[in-house]
Amino acid sequence: PSVSTVRAFARLCASTGRTRAASAARLVLKHLTSPGPNGEGASDLERFVGTLLDLSRGGRTGELLVAVGGAVNGHRIVFADGRIVDAAAGAASGETAVRDLLAARPSDHRFVAAPPGSCVGPMTHSAVAVTIAALEALGAERRSRPR
Repeated sequence: PSVSTVRAFARLCASTGRTRAASAARLVLKHLTSPGPNGEGASDLERFVGTLLDLSRGGRTGELLVAVGGAVNGHRIVFADGRIVDAAAGAASGETAVRDLLAARPSDHRFVAAPPGSCVGPMTHSAVAVTIAALEALGAERRSRPR
């Protein structure tokens, strides 16, 4: 999706009361429009979202290896030509794994490039769409927990 599409989506969500989706879209929009949102002062979540979107915009193919809590444990998000095609976080896979990785707010991650056409998976979603959906679900989970 383009910047204008994400902006329109954020406005539509806000006007229809989907505040979590609007908030998620605004965070993604911030990374799509800012020259350096991953700099000093950015949270681990903002840096991780920025990395996902940078890989998407760059049309990258390979694996983003994620070490949650500093442990190397097979958590990864697989990209093919900038689209998320697979993800794993413990027993979770797909969009659930992306949500779990965003919830963990990983500060340690690295991208390992692969040759074009070498990464395949069951998903074929835009990184922007997956990130917005995962952030929205994460926000809903946080608000539904008893205090």
